[in-house]
Amino acid sequence: MHILKTISGQLGGITDKLDCIVAQLPMIFPPRNDAPNPLDVVISSLFLRRCYAYLMQQPEESVVFGTGVRVGQTTVVDEMATFELERQEITGAKGDLMSSTQALIEMSDRGYELAATIHCHPGNGPYAVNPSHVD
Repeated sequence: MHILKTISGQLGGITDKLDCIVAQLPMIFPPRNDAPNPLDVVISSLFLRRCYAYLMQQPEESVVFGTGVRVGQTTVVDEMATFELERQEITGAKGDLMSSTQALIEMSDRGYELAATIHCHPGNGPYAVNPSHVD
């Protein structure tokens, strides 16, 4: 978590939105005290920049999968898997079931694993960087 905050802090003008993504990671990957070998997740700042550029192309919320390969006990998240959306509004987005399932199958077939679901809240101000009740 500290590494991700450091990376997001070095990105300049997009830090508020990326800090929101980073702040949500503990909810996406809750710590597991019962896991015998906890996994590390590494996300590069270049990958976060690509996600941000893709997700902010339109004024509505959008979502992508973050994927990568596992090297030892570390998952390196460096690829974005896109899929069609069933619903896309300023207040939320929902992936199309068939398209998102196909994206997951293709990832798995290539040895990649789902490591993150990444989305942005479009807009400016405090409401754009705070998690919603769905997050």
